[in-house]
Amino acid sequence: MKIFFQLLMGVVSALMLIWGLTSLGALLQRGGGYVPFTLYSEVVGEFVSLDNSGEEGSRYYDYAGREYTESEFDSVLPSFYYRQLVMDGRLPDSIHGVAVSPSMLEEQSFIFISHPSSINCHVTPLYFLLESMSKRVYLEMPSDVFRLGKKGIEFIDMSRNEVDRAKSELFQKALDAKGVAFPIALVAGNATTKKPYDHGYLLLDAGGRLFNLRQTVGRPYLQEIALPSGVVPQQLFVTEYPSRAFLGFLVDEVGSFYAITLPDYRLVKAELPPLDLTRDKLTIFGNPFYWTVIRSRDGEALYTALEAGSLRRVKELRFEASEGSSIAKYLVPFQLSFTSPLHGYFRPEAHHFSWFGLLLWLVVGGVWVAVARSVGRRCALGYR
Repeated sequence: MKIFFQLLMGVVSALMLIWGLTSLGALLQRGGGYVPFTLYSEVVGEFVSLDNSGEEGSRYYDYAGREYTESEFDSVLPSFYYRQLVMDGRLPDSIHGVAVSPSMLEEQSFIFISHPSSINCHVTPLYFLLESMSKRVYLEMPSDVFRLGKKGIEFIDMSRNEVDRAKSELFQKALDAKGVAFPIALVAGNATTKKPYDHGYLLLDAGGRLFNLRQTVGRPYLQEIALPSGVVPQQLFVTEYPSRAFLGFLVDEVGSFYAITLPDYRLVKAELPPLDLTRDKLTIFGNPFYWTVIRSRDGEALYTALEAGSLRRVKELRFEASEGSSIAKYLVPFQLSFTSPLHGYFRPEAHHFSWFGLLLWLVVGGVWVAVARSVGRRCALGYR
C-alpha cells in the first residue's frame, strides 16, 4: 500500500509540474503571426488590408499589388466606411450601377460572429418569446417564459411561478396542427430587446423538421422551413438585421453553411469549406454586394469573399499564422491545461506532444534513479 501511495503521489506531482510549466510557458509565450484587418472590396474586386504591424505606421494595400492612402482606403470600402465618406462628401451615388445611399448601406450591412465558447456551453432551457408585431417603438420583455418538454410546450408566468395553461394550450394546438414532433432537438433565438424587431425561434423537432415559431398579436405563428435532402442541422442562428432579408443561418452536420432567406423561407447554400463551429470562430462582414467570411482556427484564418444573394464564392485568401513559441515544448513531454478558449469549463486537456521534452524527462528521470540508488547503497553500507 505504501508503494501505491508513493507511486500515486509521484504521478500527481509530475502532472502538477507539467501543468505549472505549461502555464509558465503560456505566460512567457511570444504571440503568433499577425493578421491585418482585411475585407473584400466591392470597388476594386480584391481583398484589401490595413496593416498596423510596421514601425513606420499604418499601411493600406490590396493583393493585386496596389498601395493606398488612408483616404483612398476609405473609398475602396464604401460600405464599411460610408459614415466617413458621408462626412467628407465623398460617398458615391452608385456602385457597379446600383444606386447607394447612407440609409441603404446601413440597412443592408451586418456583422455576424460565432465563437466556439458560445457553442460549447450549457443553455438554461427557458426561453422568452417576444411580440413580433409590437405596437411600441421599442421591444418589451414578456412577463412569461416557455419551456419545451418531452411532450409539448409550456408557458410559465414568472410573477406567479405557475404554468399559464390557456396560453400553453393555444400554442400546443398550433404545434400539433403542424405535426411538430417532441422532444425538440435544437432551439435558437435572441431573447433581447436590443434589436429592431423579433423573428422568434428556430426549432428542429425530433423528426428532423425545421420550424419558425413567433408570437404575433399574442397568438402563435408557426412556419415550416423545407430542408434540402440530406441536410441535418447542427447549429441554428436567428438573425434580426435591419434589412429583414434573412431569418437566420444554419450549419449542418457536414459543416455546410446556409442562409435562410425571407420572405420565401428558402435555404441558400454558401460556397464555403466545411465548418466546425465547436472549434472555428466564424466572422461575417456583409454588405449589399459581397460578404467577407472569416474562419479562424489555431491562429490561422481563411478569408472567403461571397457574392451577396447567391453566396457564390468569388475569391479566397489564407493567412497561415505561425504558432507562438513556448518554452514548455522543451521542458515537458506534453502540455497540460485545465481550461481552453474553446469553452468556459474545467476540462483537463493534454496537447502539444514533444519528443524533445520526453527525451529530457527520460534523461532526468534516469539520472535521478541512478543518484537515488547510489545514495541508498552508501546509506546501507554506512549503516552496516
